[in-house]
Amino acid sequence: MVYMILTQINLRPFTLEQIIAILILVFRTFIKEYHHRTLGTYNLANSKIDIWHNEDNDSTIYTFCYNELNNKVYTIEHSLKEFSTTHYPHIPKHKIIQYTENGIRKKEIYSTNKNINDISVNNDATKILFTAANVENSEFINKFYLLDVNSLQKEVILNTKDKFTRIKLPKFSLDEKGFYFLGSTPDSKIIEEVEGTLPITENAIYYYEFKTKNTYKVFEIPNNVINIYKLN
Repeated sequence: MVYMILTQINLRPFTLEQIIAILILVFRTFIKEYHHRTLGTYNLANSKIDIWHNEDNDSTIYTFCYNELNNKVYTIEHSLKEFSTTHYPHIPKHKIIQYTENGIRKKEIYSTNKNINDISVNNDATKILFTAANVENSEFINKFYLLDVNSLQKEVILNTKDKFTRIKLPKFSLDEKGFYFLGSTPDSKIIEEVEGTLPITENAIYYYEFKTKNTYKVFEIPNNVINIYKLN
């Protein structure tokens, strides 16, 4: 996963050379010495690579997202030691951390003993959508949570006990009136049976509207699985 950062904002028009000079790519990479994953940046202007050296070598970054309006990077992290010593049905603590675009750790926003898989941050960075898995009655249940960054209050928006068997990758719509996500239902066509777990099924991109709490199918590819998507 790679994000492109615009490190300056100005109302005047830019030349192509100026645009290239202020663009940075952010990527996730593996640090062999400490066996963890961190982030790095690649400057398109001077081809310089900077690896973000996390002060806590026990913490590894699972995934991340970038908010282009406030130039902040948001990561999901967990402890390598805790991950290796925590066993089912217990789940190691997962944290949402905020960084600057230069890799400076600003603050820990939220932590939970649930398995956070992905996050989406709204335009003004006051709300975060995330997918988290928890064990309920010996069964993993995926839920979409909406987190208020200021109050740290959260609510469950959708879960796999509703009409979906799988849900992931929530992304705020540009107008923030809802969000898109990938989902499968009990009626989704089975593509491949997998022993010991749920079969691989077709999925689709859905839209959830906050006001009505309704979901709508937006897009699907018959007999295929959509792994990732991007909003423009």
